[in-house]
Amino acid sequence: MAWSHIAHAADTYDAASRTLTIPLVKVDNNYYSNVKVTLGSVVSVGSTLTRTLAYDTYNPSTGQLLIPVVNSGNDSYFFVLATVANVLSVGGDQHQTLKLTPPQPYKKTVAPNALKVDALANVVIPSNLTAPVANATLKVWISDPRNPSVGLVNAGLYIATTASLKFTYYGPTKDGALSMNLPDGSYLMDVTEPSGSTIFSRKRYTLSIQSGVASVANASSNAQGIFAITLTLNSTNTGFKNLQTSVTAAASMATSSYTPSSPCQLIDQATPNRTLSNQLSAGFPKVVSRASSFGRLRSLIVPVDFPDVPGVDNPVTFFTPIAKEASNFYFAQSYGKLAFDFEIVPNWVRMPFVSTQYNMGTPTATAGQTKVSAVGLGDTTGYLNALIAATDGPIDFGQYEEVYFLLPKETPMSSIGWGPAITNANWTSTGVILNGATGGADMYYNEQNGIVGATWKWLVHETGHTLGLYDEDYQHQSQTLGYYSVMAQSWTNNAIELLSWDRYLQGWLAESQIACTPLSSLAQGAKSTTLSPIERQDSQVKAIMIPLSSSKILVIESRKNEGYDTISATQQGVLVYTVDMTLGQLGGGYVMQKRAGSTATSLEDGLLKANDQLVVGGVKITIMGMSSSGDTVKIESSP
Repeated sequence: MAWSHIAHAADTYDAASRTLTIPLVKVDNNYYSNVKVTLGSVVSVGSTLTRTLAYDTYNPSTGQLLIPVVNSGNDSYFFVLATVANVLSVGGDQHQTLKLTPPQPYKKTVAPNALKVDALANVVIPSNLTAPVANATLKVWISDPRNPSVGLVNAGLYIATTASLKFTYYGPTKDGALSMNLPDGSYLMDVTEPSGSTIFSRKRYTLSIQSGVASVANASSNAQGIFAITLTLNSTNTGFKNLQTSVTAAASMATSSYTPSSPCQLIDQATPNRTLSNQLSAGFPKVVSRASSFGRLRSLIVPVDFPDVPGVDNPVTFFTPIAKEASNFYFAQSYGKLAFDFEIVPNWVRMPFVSTQYNMGTPTATAGQTKVSAVGLGDTTGYLNALIAATDGPIDFGQYEEVYFLLPKETPMSSIGWGPAITNANWTSTGVILNGATGGADMYYNEQNGIVGATWKWLVHETGHTLGLYDEDYQHQSQTLGYYSVMAQSWTNNAIELLSWDRYLQGWLAESQIACTPLSSLAQGAKSTTLSPIERQDSQVKAIMIPLSSSKILVIESRKNEGYDTISATQQGVLVYTVDMTLGQLGGGYVMQKRAGSTATSLEDGLLKANDQLVVGGVKITIMGMSSSGDTVKIESSP
């Protein structure tokens, strides 16, 4: 069973020799690879939370090693705290040895699995069900996937209009039957497992009600208008169930278990209670089920096409430059701490269904400039499940930390208009896909409309979600952060480098690179700091951070026309913004504090220049000077 989705790689322990082999360990600010030690004593198991499951951490002052995952024989343990008796060997400093490798073809061509027959196709819905409510516009019967002719007791539904995406719970069931009065409209309907169950996974259907008559995509109804639906039964294999239990437990650690090591490590309050389902974070700690921030990530691109939209290009030739640019980007953003090892399946894997099967078209949308309501349409869960069902087995997904199902550039917006990131648990025959993306026509739209590199920028943006980052600009409308970060908007020829807060959250900026300044310390007098541009590959101070409260932080960083940022000479300067730990996806938690006189709707003229002053949250900010080597910023209390 592969464990590489939850950690860069698990440690391995040989009980006979007491030898622990560690792929990557952090000691102070250094990272060492391929380390072997003799283990001393085990202090605790499963009780200590680390920022990320990316690497071991050794504390020289206590002699204790925190191990996120260790495999010993057939058993695996999480969050082990142990002492080290002695170091046997060290492979080298990770920062010096890590380097990029070009994308490679997958080892073989892939033929898809045959389309599975719907288990409900010939099931007769029982006649003695709970009577529907009066004037019900939706009547369903939830089948137990273990025995499709029997209703699933205590299951339920989450239903939302496609316009609001605000889900309401209905249930639980007594015999699998549920009914309700819903007005005309388009809906998403998630079938949910009984409370506490780990043997099922949720299944999404799309629902339409017109003139009081319901229709459910990929589901049929009986003479009484009752639709037969179900959810997904997980594997009953003991080892697989142990994997599910361990992964779920690791991902479900609440933020209350985390102890900050700096006043600037504000605790995430947008998702304080973590699960395996679509978890991102505004603050610390990083969600442990998200992709590792350090080391090498094995990543697979699976080119998929359809009978009505065949792929034309050679997949390896076509996707190699896209993957390479995405890898280069994150290598730069992480200052050389993260590298993607991409493999590309060498053929288009033809899906056994047409491109419109899951109603993910966005005919009124224009991708980067979309109306928000266009994003979220269709049965994205069913679509991803179908992609995995067609390729699981022919592809060993257990070998990869990131999996991307990408479409031909000929895919029209009306077929599959958008492709979301994969940030939930998708169990396969060899493990689980936790991180990746399913591509849509939006991947190509902006490149075709003048945005240079928009295709790889799309991939970079979705990969940012797999690292745990939110969409940072309010509703993608250039209202709070504008173009400053690929996680705000990727459809731009301007500035896309990641913010210092995001790099700090990922662990790419050391504490020594953060001028962390509690508000109380400003009472002792003004402080001046010279900031090295965030784009520059050095170890100098990159940001000033001031906690304004337990839920909001003020961040100041230098942005120049360097790296992946294209900023005119008259607009480059100091970016000032706040991050709210309580606001999540598209909620506008990142807010630029603009200079006086800024008028551009996309905020590109909002950076502070020499001699500019700004007051934010009781902090007076003065730009003392700007030069090619960096910008000097003074902060002081404001009456």
